[in-house]
Amino acid sequence: MQFTEEGKFRVGLLEGYKNIECAVRRDPTEGEGVYQQPGRVVAGRFSLDPREKPVWTEEDGIQKHHTENCNSIFPFCCSNTSADLEKMKSLFGPYAVKIVSPVSLAIEIDYFLNGDDGNSGPFLVFGKDVEYNKELLIEDGRTPEELTDLAYTQKPAKFSEEKEFRFCLMALGAKYLQSNNSTDYLAIDLGCGRNSYAKML
Repeated sequence: MQFTEEGKFRVGLLEGYKNIECAVRRDPTEGEGVYQQPGRVVAGRFSLDPREKPVWTEEDGIQKHHTENCNSIFPFCCSNTSADLEKMKSLFGPYAVKIVSPVSLAIEIDYFLNGDDGNSGPFLVFGKDVEYNKELLIEDGRTPEELTDLAYTQKPAKFSEEKEFRFCLMALGAKYLQSNNSTDYLAIDLGCGRNSYAKML
């Protein structure tokens, strides 16, 4: 495999997973965070008599929220160590790779995308566990700003067996557009030959 033997791999744009050919991996809701929270809602009561005006009231209820991220995000999708390895092989194929040093791999990806001169490049590289709570009630105290992350870290509960962890490569607007021609995928070449951060299982 190119990933383990040559340090080369490709990551696609997050929205591309909405309509990929593989039905097992396809998620039409990818790239959208959808959740509910307690809050004030407006309710309307209508009469069958057209002469009567609607009556509007404000009351406690459940608000439904939707969030999307404006930056292009390219996720490198993995399963964390609590996932059932045999189950993952049955879903995605017989070849499994263990990433033995996720932090080191993230640093190398960052060097490839942004250079190692200490200057700010066109990408942010960070890791996130996926949450399987799409359209569900969230009451854990997160702020609206923190919940915007759900646009790229949230999936429906039916995918929960995957226990997914994502290396997120977030493009930073104009800097990214100036340095890349393709918007569908990124070709990563760590330039290290055999990948010391991963091994075949």
